Amino acid sequence: MYVDRLLAAGGRARTARDHGVDIVLDAWSGSSRDRRAAMIAAQGDLPRAASYAGGGWSKLLEGDVNAALQAARGAIRSPGMAFLEAEALFAAGAVVAGLECLEALHRRGEPEGTLALARRRHQLGDHPGTVRVAQTLPWHAHAALTGARSALTGNRPGVALRLVEPYLQGFAPLPEPAVAAAFVATTAATLARFREAAQLQRFVDRVVAAGDLPEDMMPAVARAAWIAGRGREAWHRFDVEKSPWCVAARLELAILAGDADLSAQLMARAGPLGAPSDPAVKLLRGEPDARDATPGEPLTDNAREVFGADKVVHLWRTHPHRWRPWIDAALRTPANVVVCDLSAGELPDPEALPWAVMDDGALVEAIAPVAARPEQPPGYGVHVDPELCTGVGVGHDWPDAEADAVRDAFPRAAAEPAVQVLGAEAALAHADRGRPTAVVAPPGDPFWAGPLPERVWPHFNVVRSSAHAGWEGGGARLVATVQELLQPGGDGARAPDEPQA
Repeated sequence: MYVDRLLAAGGRARTARDHGVDIVLDAWSGSSRDRRAAMIAAQGDLPRAASYAGGGWSKLLEGDVNAALQAARGAIRSPGMAFLEAEALFAAGAVVAGLECLEALHRRGEPEGTLALARRRHQLGDHPGTVRVAQTLPWHAHAALTGARSALTGNRPGVALRLVEPYLQGFAPLPEPAVAAAFVATTAATLARFREAAQLQRFVDRVVAAGDLPEDMMPAVARAAWIAGRGREAWHRFDVEKSPWCVAARLELAILAGDADLSAQLMARAGPLGAPSDPAVKLLRGEPDARDATPGEPLTDNAREVFGADKVVHLWRTHPHRWRPWIDAALRTPANVVVCDLSAGELPDPEALPWAVMDDGALVEAIAPVAARPEQPPGYGVHVDPELCTGVGVGHDWPDAEADAVRDAFPRAAAEPAVQVLGAEAALAHADRGRPTAVVAPPGDPFWAGPLPERVWPHFNVVRSSAHAGWEGGGARLVATVQELLQPGGDGARAPDEPQA
């Protein structure tokens, strides 16, 4: 049978397969090892890229950035080596130069450049840019998954569904069980945004009930089950005595339930399979505990070196508000801290080589935050935001009846309320106003489930859902929280019946 090798190679490059299949196809076709190594690295797996191709890839894995750059620039006509140059630039801290290299590969139609550009933009918080790039590689599972996650972060569930649906229908290939599981979790989150409870539960129930479910699918499937309101069933399904993967699945459920102690116990038992959950467990436990540290004080020896005098640090903002107290703390250090924001086009000099590069979320483990000091301006009444917690999942969204209970309990706010009741994102966006605020925490978010928000924003009183009862009784708890804030001498500026000046 006649096969156009050029067309076949182009098709292979734009779809994802199990890596064992790729080894066979590349051996038969004689395609470049560096080309495949580039695609592996674009998916975020540099160790496997190095084990496959060696050479400059191994040097990059070992941290020898100069040797990796020399290897790449010695064969710059190769797309694989051009990609290695981009990765080496990122490793050297030259993020903008690395992005420019990936943009050039993307414009030339090189799929590994497109995939890596989408992944990097997602990591750096440019979610509209991620979606635009991912949509140009529609039949590659990793690109579709990255684009769908960014679409959900940007509250565009319709875009997310369009990206994942070809894979759910079987039109586009899913390469391996772990990727299929990631599609299950992302699809569950997408259906939750649409509040399609019946379809969500039908879909997840079939997956959870599969007796031959591959082990490496279990943690992501556990997350999907929790989103569908099937956390209890998933807990019993993934018996820790059966497999280490079941321990990892239960760890996922414990984190979603906001149980810090149980999460830490399961983390210790999960071993290497628990490593991806380490940042979430630390957020739940409020680690490291910086309550007694001076704002802006580095918390580790490495952080003291990074934020020392004469050091240049590029700090990438990935969320518009969440990590602001830590960013403010970093700006107090002797280092020259440059705050960058890819989504807003705020970029450093492409030629700049900083001493360190980090994203804003990484600051939690590095530096003591600057806690807010609200002025508590006078006000009257209570403002209740219409969107407190929606699109999280079955049993995790704030019930309308509970919101009505809060609105009916207090006089409506004038222009400046004494107390405001907000969802998490709105609370962060208005944190600088200093109003006493009751915050409805989104279930499943380890940041809000832990102690950090109330430590950093003392005018926040966070109301959380119960791991067992959900939001049942949440309205009464929220009313009690608001009443406490309104008490004379409390955080509220005026009692509810005091007229506004």
